[in-house]
Amino acid sequence: MPRHLTWQAVKDLRDAIARPPWLLQPTTLWACYQRLNARKVRDASPAGVLSDMVSLVRYALGHSETLQQLSIEAAARFNLWVGREKRAGRDYTDEQMRWLALIRDHVAANVEVTLDDLQEVPSFADEGGRIAANRLFGRDRLPGLLGELSDTLIGGAEAA
Repeated sequence: MPRHLTWQAVKDLRDAIARPPWLLQPTTLWACYQRLNARKVRDASPAGVLSDMVSLVRYALGHSETLQQLSIEAAARFNLWVGREKRAGRDYTDEQMRWLALIRDHVAANVEVTLDDLQEVPSFADEGGRIAANRLFGRDRLPGLLGELSDTLIGGAEAA
């Protein structure tokens, strides 16, 4: 049964490699891969966000041909998802698309998005938080939509 990645799981991995005996930081690993094979490393200096760990693991395991910030891959996956939604007859209003872009950006930096994030994270709270999201997407649809976007944009635990 596939599990989706969580912010805590990725943070735990980052913290584990930072402890002895490795004492590694994601930006240091990224720089090492840059020195080893510059053609396959798209970003010479990553953003330093937690989701960089996902990209590093995928690259190290050979699941990705190139090493690039997860936000770039998430943006491409998001565009494909929107295209599939349109082909399935699900069109989104401009306001919904603005929210979906906020969700995309949050997932790209934090690996997942939760209902609590909609209330607690300023970018969502400033737009009306969970109440506004429920109004836009429907109380019944919203939890599934958040999970679907997290899994689609990050690719789930099996991709890492």
